[in-house]
Amino acid sequence: MKNGGILLAKKPQGVSSFDVVRMAKKALNTKKVGHAGTLDPFAEGLLVLGINEGTKALNWLSKEDKIYIAEIELGSTSDTHDIDGEVSKKSDKKPELEEIKIALQQFQGRILQTPPRYSAVKIQGKRACDRMRAGEKIEIKPKTVEIINLEIIDYKYPLLLIKIHSGSGFYVRSLARDLGKTLETGAYCKSLFREKIGNFSISKSVDPEKITEKNIIPLSPEHFNFPSIKINQKEAEALRQGKKIPTQGGGLRSVFLDNEIVCVGEIKNGFLQPLRVFAESKKD
Repeated sequence: MKNGGILLAKKPQGVSSFDVVRMAKKALNTKKVGHAGTLDPFAEGLLVLGINEGTKALNWLSKEDKIYIAEIELGSTSDTHDIDGEVSKKSDKKPELEEIKIALQQFQGRILQTPPRYSAVKIQGKRACDRMRAGEKIEIKPKTVEIINLEIIDYKYPLLLIKIHSGSGFYVRSLARDLGKTLETGAYCKSLFREKIGNFSISKSVDPEKITEKNIIPLSPEHFNFPSIKINQKEAEALRQGKKIPTQGGGLRSVFLDNEIVCVGEIKNGFLQPLRVFAESKKD
């Protein structure tokens, strides 16, 4: 396994993302496994896992765009905005397809969105869902999120199937809730499937129970949404010691010696400063 890397897992319905992480730890006999964004238990699809040194890249990979397929049921609401909550009938109104298209237009681009009360959003250091289950009354402030594209795949009342290309931090459950309010029908997310995170696709994922070391992908420049640079051995040694090296340009960079990642760094004032250094692979 050497230093590890990235592993693409396909989360099934009915299990938590942390269950998949635990399965990966057991299969790979390592304690160092993280993820680039969870999926709720009712949802399924792509989980990007960082293995060993690969966990150091998750801070950036978690900020990548994501693509979802969501099935939204109109006419009912859920206290969690998904199928796992307490579902209640709200309205018999049956919106026309054109009305739904118009309603969805207001959610395009950068918008303010309030995360679900049953979510992992932190309120004074404690998750909102934990506060809700403890019987606390909470208020969650809206935050700016982005929907890059919304596409209606199918509509047969009460079920609306849509494809969502969003930025990070976006809640599909909140979109279902807010769409239901706009249409005055109520709505909740009945099913959710994540297809992509950045350049990672579900097509290359593996079922959790089939995870092996062969599924680990070494980090490469294409896995980051910012440019990469190539360096020599002497520069790599300096960066791994936390030293700056002279270079041109500006902004974030993934830094590679041959095909091995050395660090993620930032270029300022003619120097590349390492932000997160990756250990050198041990020689066989």
